[in-house]
Amino acid sequence: MTKALRLPFGSGTSQGTGRMLAHWLILVIAVVLTGCESATADQISLDPKAWDIRFSYGMPGHPNAEGSGWAFDFPEGTNCTVKKGCPGVHYVTTKYTKPIEADSILVISFKVEAESDTVFNFKLEKDNTCDKPSASVRALLQRANDDLYGADNRFWSNPISVVLANGEYTMTMRLSPDQWTNVEGERSGAGFAKTLKRVDNIGLTFGGGCFFGHGVSVNGGTARFLLTRFDLKP
Repeated sequence: MTKALRLPFGSGTSQGTGRMLAHWLILVIAVVLTGCESATADQISLDPKAWDIRFSYGMPGHPNAEGSGWAFDFPEGTNCTVKKGCPGVHYVTTKYTKPIEADSILVISFKVEAESDTVFNFKLEKDNTCDKPSASVRALLQRANDDLYGADNRFWSNPISVVLANGEYTMTMRLSPDQWTNVEGERSGAGFAKTLKRVDNIGLTFGGGCFFGHGVSVNGGTARFLLTRFDLKP
């Protein structure tokens, strides 16, 4: 908490009082700025309104409030060969524009509540011809002004991910280039460093097979994803 500072008004000329007032105003501003700079980077809000569900046909624009975090239901669908109009959840991200220190730690905890007969689909387009990995969730970093083409504009946690199945999970990963790969599935130390300095979105993606973020749907049963923790620690 920033405490209010009492200004020492007293006797003296108006010019001296003015200089004293200016001096104390500078101190007040310095205290406020220092307080802002000392704020830790783990203040990512779990308010569902701060999170966007993106590129996801059949999904709302934001998750729903759930306890101290948020949740969404996977859309019903099947494996598709037509990308447009195929239900699936792809990206769930929040704005985060503060430069991230190299080797920071990202901790994400969540639950998957799935019925026993639920099938997670991840082949939601004809180009997804790979059978592995299975439908999974992993962390995403996205650089400012990403045109969705530049190889180093997005990085995914790799190999750290979780195959979607009923249960409670925690992913803990270091933000170092040996634990993240870019759009082309490659490690890029220089590209990763630039993304940490100019990050714009941070969050989760869902996918499988050839693509980490090209969507997941369910059939045969229902499934829910509940985020309970998303901490970034220098």
